[in-house]
Amino acid sequence: MVIRPAGLLVRQGRLLTTSYRYGAVTRHTLPGGNLEPGELLSDCLQREFREELGLTITVAELLWVAQTHAGGRDVLHLLFRSEADQDREPVLNVAATRASGVAWLAAAELATVSLYPDLRGPLQCLLTTSSEPSPCYLGQIDQDWI
Repeated sequence: MVIRPAGLLVRQGRLLTTSYRYGAVTRHTLPGGNLEPGELLSDCLQREFREELGLTITVAELLWVAQTHAGGRDVLHLLFRSEADQDREPVLNVAATRASGVAWLAAAELATVSLYPDLRGPLQCLLTTSSEPSPCYLGQIDQDWI
């Protein structure tokens, strides 16, 4: 099983995502990456943001845990609230990622994009309510795959 910490970075009501092209399909995901042997979750997430997006972040609380089985692999997603240490815009480092772009998505836009893992409900709630989400296990998320 792959362990993938990801960061929920929200700025002005919009969620930072990275996008990937699969043929004619663009899929958005939360920035993050695969844990390396011996690496701490927070260190992995900080490394991925720095290498792929040129951002320095602070990793805050764990919000959600979810599992996917897609593309022939099992992934455990650990979703952390993250805060940028500066107001810089992310700059995609194509040498460090296969992502094709970055996008700041509002809650309404989440319904119109392909998202991996498909956490539209919890993410829309996070972006549109003032209540703080409780950390929880979201279970297995059925994910259409290319």
